[in-house]
Amino acid sequence: TVLLLDEPIGSLDYNLRQSMMIELKKIQRDLGLTFIMVTHSQQEALAMADKVVVMSDAVIQQIGRSREIHENPRTKFVAEFIGNNNIFKGRIKSQSGSIVFMESENALYYVRRPRDTARVRVGEESHFSVRADLMHTGNRSEMANRITGTYVATEFLGTLETDIFEVAPGRFVKVEQHRKMSSRVYAEGEQETLCWTAESAILLD
Repeated sequence: TVLLLDEPIGSLDYNLRQSMMIELKKIQRDLGLTFIMVTHSQQEALAMADKVVVMSDAVIQQIGRSREIHENPRTKFVAEFIGNNNIFKGRIKSQSGSIVFMESENALYYVRRPRDTARVRVGEESHFSVRADLMHTGNRSEMANRITGTYVATEFLGTLETDIFEVAPGRFVKVEQHRKMSSRVYAEGEQETLCWTAESAILLD
């Protein structure tokens, strides 16, 4: 009644792996069986699973559908493991409704607190994450959060590019953009302002 799969396509090359992902999903639906697949690949898990269970050291960190896990990570481990997230650390200063105000390195950040997270305490340290595709370059007055970074490098991924900026010694922030939407070419060491909305920043348990 249950088929267990332990990294069934991990050793395949990219094109064959993509084909087998489709084939396995088709077989599962045709047979009507529950498949439990173990994988270390975020892409495989998010692309194939109806339900994703993220575990660390035999402890379940989060359970949900692919979109939910990707868009609303609940813990620092999930945010680091799933997707292209930027992790920030700060101290909680206050809260107004669903927005938490966090201070980090003499800057104040506006962060969204999911409804079912643990109660926040003023003065305690916590983390929040911002997806790389929700970060923007340039000083945008309509966005609540901003930070200055120094350009380091660009990762090209097909139609996407990820620009990497150093915001503090050894701390890097990624900004993911469609290449057609971004005609800007940075020089190494160039300074840039990075912005994001309060809704894009998620407080982590």
